[in-house]
Amino acid sequence: MYIGQQLADDRFAFYKDILPGIRDQIVFDEEFNAWFVFNVRHLNLLVRDERLLANTKASLKELPLNADTLQVLEQFYSNWVMFTDGDLHKTLRRRVNTLILDRYRNIDYRWGPMDKQGDFSELYAVPYVYNILAQLIGISEKDVALLIKASEQINSLLLRGYLTIHDFDAVAQSIRQAYQLVNDVDSRYRDSDRYVGNALLDLPSEQKYPLLINLVSDGFAPFVAALNFLAYNLLTHPELEQEADSRSDDICAESLRLFPPFTTISRVCSEEVQVGDAHILPGQLVIFDLYSINRDPECFPDPDCFNLANTERAYSFGAGKHLCSGNPLVRKALGAVTKQSGQIYKYELVDSKFINLYGSTDMKLTIKKNTRL
Repeated sequence: MYIGQQLADDRFAFYKDILPGIRDQIVFDEEFNAWFVFNVRHLNLLVRDERLLANTKASLKELPLNADTLQVLEQFYSNWVMFTDGDLHKTLRRRVNTLILDRYRNIDYRWGPMDKQGDFSELYAVPYVYNILAQLIGISEKDVALLIKASEQINSLLLRGYLTIHDFDAVAQSIRQAYQLVNDVDSRYRDSDRYVGNALLDLPSEQKYPLLINLVSDGFAPFVAALNFLAYNLLTHPELEQEADSRSDDICAESLRLFPPFTTISRVCSEEVQVGDAHILPGQLVIFDLYSINRDPECFPDPDCFNLANTERAYSFGAGKHLCSGNPLVRKALGAVTKQSGQIYKYELVDSKFINLYGSTDMKLTIKKNTRL
C-alpha cells in the first residue's frame, strides 16, 4: 500500500475512506520502505524505543560521492538537531534550547495593526515570523529572510524522495553558500547589542553555522503555517472572540491539535521490533502521522471538530526526545496573537485553501474588511 502518496494526494480522504480499515492503525508502505503509525497508542509505544533512531542520513557513506561533498554533508547533518541521537543530540539540543529559553520571554510579541486586504500569510503571518526570529537571533528581519532563502535548497535533501549524485553535489554547494552568508551576518553583528547574549555566538563556525541555519529553517515555515491555521480557526469560529483573552492557551492548543506544524516524525529501525502483527526490520522507517494521531477518536471525541473541551495531550511539535525546541516560543507567540485577535476579527474570510503535501501543510487565506462591523 502506497501510504505516503495517498497522504500527499488527499490526506483527509485517506483518513475517512481507508484508515478505518487498517488493522491496529499501523501499516507498511512498500514505496517508502516504512511503517506508518496512525494512533496515539502505538506512538506512545514506539517513539521512545531506543531501537528506533533519528533519520541521520547514515547511508551517505554508501553513495559514490566525492570526498568533499561527503565531508560537507556529513558535517552539516551531524549538527542538525533532528538528525542526531545519543550524547550528540543532547549537546545540540541543549545549545538550541539555551538560546530559545534565554531569550523567548523577552521578545515583543505584539501583533501589528492590520490595514490591508488580501493574502493573510503574505501580509501578516510571514512578516510577524520574520520579526520574532530576528529578535530571537539578534539580527535584522532582512537577514533572517536571506538565511531562510539560503536554507530552501538545502531542505531539498529532506523533502525529495530521490536524489542523483549531481543533486547531492548541488546540495553541498548550497550548504557552502549558506555558510558564507552566515559568516557575513555573524561578522556584521558580532559586536552589536542585539547579538550579544546569543548562546550560539561563541561556538566554532562548523557548529554555529549549521545550527543557525537549522534554527531559521525549522523555525520559519511551521511557525507561519501555525499562524495561518490559527487565523483560520478564529475566523471560522467567531464565538471564540469572547474567550480569546481568558482561554488563549486552550484556543491555541486546539488549533495546533487540528493542524500540527509538523505532519510527521520519522525514525529508522536499528534492530528488529515487533508490534502486534507488524514486524519492523533494521533499515526500515517508522513514520508517525501526527495529523491522524491528533485526531485519534480514542483520545479526542468528535476529533475533526474544533473543541475547547479536549484535554488530552496533542502531538503538535513532535514527541519524545526530539520534541521541537521551538515549541515554547511558538506557543507563546500564538497565545499573544490570540489575545490580540480583535484585529483579526475586523476581517472576514473571502477564501481558504488547504495546502497539502506529504511533509507539510499550510492554509492560504484571503481576507477582507468585515463590512458588517
